Amino acid sequence: MDKKIQLFLDTVEHIDYVINITNSIIEHFRINKEFEANNFIIKFIDEISVTIEAINVTKDIQINNIDTNEINDILNTLLEALENQDFVLISDLFEYEIFPILESWKEMLIKTKEQINAI
Repeated sequence: MDKKIQLFLDTVEHIDYVINITNSIIEHFRINKEFEANNFIIKFIDEISVTIEAINVTKDIQINNIDTNEINDILNTLLEALENQDFVLISDLFEYEIFPILESWKEMLIKTKEQINAI
């Protein structure tokens, strides 16, 4: 199998992992466990960078090109909120900004995966 296609298929699976981390962050903030949420945020930052890179590398095989730039401003705001320990803003960013973007990316990745599997 082509390495780029394999990377793409791995990314489809990996996005679920990133979404699960995001859900864990949201849930920990809901129950006022900021320390635990922050531990997941560290994982999230590592994993989202891997995901963005893989999406960008596989753009030429995607049916609907995913614009990873849409999350950059949100990540910059997230970093500022982390520096300021603004847990309300951090929680809101994950729940109302980041999570919907990741779900959208997942849908687009799945559409391409279905086309690849049909070939």
